[in-house]
Amino acid sequence: MAISMTTRTMPFVLGALCIIPVAGTLYRLAEIIIAGHWSLRFNPDVVDGLPLFIHGVTMLMFLVFGAFQFLPPIRQKGPKLHRALGRLAGTGAVLGGLSGVWMIIAHSEISTPLLFAGRLIFGTAMGPRRNLVFRD
Repeated sequence: MAISMTTRTMPFVLGALCIIPVAGTLYRLAEIIIAGHWSLRFNPDVVDGLPLFIHGVTMLMFLVFGAFQFLPPIRQKGPKLHRALGRLAGTGAVLGGLSGVWMIIAHSEISTPLLFAGRLIFGTAMGPRRNLVFRD
């Protein structure tokens, strides 16, 4: 049986898919802010906290504002708010992708060549924001 996704259910499904990444990111950001470094797996001398912080904040922007952009009342009754949320989500995606690429290149020694290549491809693929905004 196929699940039908309507414009009413899409924001809730997207929000549910965001719960785990958002919770993990908030935990890691709190850890960086409180402890001064990310103490789970990586040595703070090896992994810099600044790109982690930028990546976490900007990807939260992308996940949250991107999901809210699909709400029908916002799209229909508030086109200015819809565009503003889209710009915030797009900016979050671009900055999150760039900070992810920054971490990939700066810390290439902690990943395999296949993982390194995959991360670079997907990180740079988040960059074409102009095509989304101008619908090219």
